[in-house]
Formats: sequence, C-alpha cells, structure tokens
Amino acid sequence: MAKEYYELGERECRVHTVTPEQLAEATEAGTIRRNYHRKIGSTGHYYDPEQGEYQNEIYGCLGEIGFRDIVIRAGLKSVSHFYPLYSIGREELEKKAKCDAVIGTKTIEVKSIIPPSGHKTRILVKLREYKEGIDFYVAIKFISKDKYILAGFCTDEELKKNKLMTVGQGGPCYWMFLEDLHHMTKEWWI
Repeated sequence: MAKEYYELGERECRVHTVTPEQLAEATEAGTIRRNYHRKIGSTGHYYDPEQGEYQNEIYGCLGEIGFRDIVIRAGLKSVSHFYPLYSIGREELEKKAKCDAVIGTKTIEVKSIIPPSGHKTRILVKLREYKEGIDFYVAIKFISKDKYILAGFCTDEELKKNKLMTVGQGGPCYWMFLEDLHHMTKEWWI
C-alpha cells in the first residue's frame, strides 16, 4: 500500500489513518474526561452542534494515541513513557502527570488540531493549560475525521516568542504556525 502525504508549507508530512481500536480508546477516554470536567463544574467544551458533544476530548485523546503509535513504530518504545489518557477522581487528578509523554529525559505535551482543520494553521496552548517546564510541544493535525499528520514540534521557548492571542472562547493562547514547526526525525528529542 502506497504511503499518503500531506503538504504543509514546503514539506510533506506522512498521513496516518485512525484505526477502530484507536477511536474506541479515544472515545472512552474522551467521555471520561468530559464527564469529570462536567462533575467539577467546568463549562468549557460543551455541545457543539457541528462537532458533537465529546469531539474536543476525543480528538485530544486521538492525538495522544496517534503520537504514541508513531513513536512506537519509530522504534523508540524502550526510551518512552506515555501517561494515562485520563484520571478518575480528585486524588488521582492531583497525581496526574505534568505532561503527556517523556522520551529519553524530555517532556512532551501533545496538542491536537481537530477537523475541519483546513484553515487551522497554528498550534495553540491555552494560557490556563500552559505547563511550565515542558520541553517540547507536538502538533497532531487531523486533516479529516479519520486521517492525521504529525505536523511537527517546537520548544517551550519557541512557543512563547509570539505574543499571546485570543482564539474563540479559549482565552489567551501561546501559538506558533504549523509550517514553522520543526520536522520530526528519529533523533529529534535528543
């Protein structure tokens, strides 16, 4: 089967397809995340008639799952650690990892750009969700409901070089254009 590529600026990114197993895992985790947020009184990410109720959480989880699978296929499983997609209860939430993954000694936060993403050209990190001390931010862009690319990565310092901007109801965000992200090679995390 021929590999499919997506043009991002001046480079091509390999297209990956969401598997039924990935979707099932993300749907379960996204539902748990949403229900927990609702339980503690969060009013963010409620029903969007165009996307459905759990889409932000599901695609957030799918991005983490997709990144995990790309890293494992690249042969980096032995130097990688991936944290659970969700925590249940306040006590577990307080113990929750400060990042989505660690490769070698580097901390990684995965950010998903959900479909329709054709016009979405930036990685966004909401100020209220920003975590001090993250080494790399990785962008997973969903080019359709079941296809995604690993758009690239940036460092914490690079992300914070741009002025904060407000996008929708998300509040102020750090951001960087996807085409300015670094391309990922097998040793990018060293």
